[in-house]
Order: sequence, then C-alpha cells, then structure tokens
Amino acid sequence: MKSRYILFLLLFFFSFRSSAQIDHIEGGLYVEHFQLGYRSQQQIGGQLHIGIWERFTLNWQIGIGPAAEGGFYAHLPAGMVGGIKLMRDRPWFNSIPMLNNLGVLLMVCPEGVGYYVTEGKMRMHVSVNPLGFDYWLRRDPNFEHGRMSGSVVFRCRLMSNLKWPIYIAPQETATVIYRLPDDGTLDRIGFRAGVTIGFSNEDRD
Repeated sequence: MKSRYILFLLLFFFSFRSSAQIDHIEGGLYVEHFQLGYRSQQQIGGQLHIGIWERFTLNWQIGIGPAAEGGFYAHLPAGMVGGIKLMRDRPWFNSIPMLNNLGVLLMVCPEGVGYYVTEGKMRMHVSVNPLGFDYWLRRDPNFEHGRMSGSVVFRCRLMSNLKWPIYIAPQETATVIYRLPDDGTLDRIGFRAGVTIGFSNEDRD
C-alpha cells in the first residue's frame, strides 16, 4: 500500500510538472514566532514554493514547536490533515480505489498561492494561503484544538553570492483562525515573524 502511494505521488508530481510549466523549485528550513492573543508559540519547520508561470508559486508549510503555556503547536496544510484523517479513520474509504486516490490528492494539495512582485537577487514575494491548519495540544490542564486558518505572507528572498544557490528570506505574516462566533477558545487574529534559509534552482542572473 505504501509503495502504491509513493508511486502515485511521483507520477502526480511529474505529470503536474509537465502540465503546470514549473519555473523553479525552492525550499528551506524556517524558524518563526507566532503570537495569537495571549498565546505565543515558536516553531521550526520546512517551506516549499513551486514556481509556475514565471512569477506565481504554489506554497506548502509544515512546522512544529513548543507553546509558551505548555504543550506543543503545529502548522500543516489543511489538505494534508484531511487526506490523512480520511485514509486513517475511514476503513471503508480505503476499500474504494477512487476515494483512496482522492485522499492522496488532498495530501499534496497546496496551502495557497504566491506572487513575486519584484525580480532580481532580492525579490519580494506575497502569498495568500487560505488552506492552513493550526493545532494545539496540552495535557495538563487538558487543551486540544485544531482549526483551519488562512494567512497573508510578505517575504523578501535574498539570494547569496555563494557558489551554492542559498537564500535567506525574512517574513511577516498575518493569520486568521477560522472559528464560529460562539467558539471563544482561540483568538481569531494572529501575527508571525520569522526567517527561512533554503535553496532555489532559479537562475540568479
């Protein structure tokens, strides 16, 4: 079963690459502080941006870290959470090949799209990511919440002059937690600040 998933993902990636006209791929490790009302948490994780149609990108971000009030915090693309949950918690889901493939497709669904406003070695990148998921867990006292979230990210990617295509990207983010008006367990508006160090195969000239 796992080998079939891996084969499906590889075929999906290469077919997507040929049809979507991938311009470049960049990814790296980031550290970030997230302030949501009185709750604060830090996270470390990975970001992936796949460039399509010259200046546009598809965005993924996965991170985890401690929360200031105890426990831990995690951020994932909502599609990944939905795909894993469907395939793990629904035995009948796995018995229907078409639905099973749908779960895999959900897992690779991007969190949002971005656009490079400027060109050159220092490029300003603006992202709108409406399909995020934020999760908090604390055992004592018990606190567990998972909510979908959306964010707008302002990122400045600075390519280095090194032999390798290394970049550093400071970033600022405004986040909205999707919740019902009567659900007061989490604040709705939060802000993030962080930096990413990574690699890009984009032509730097």
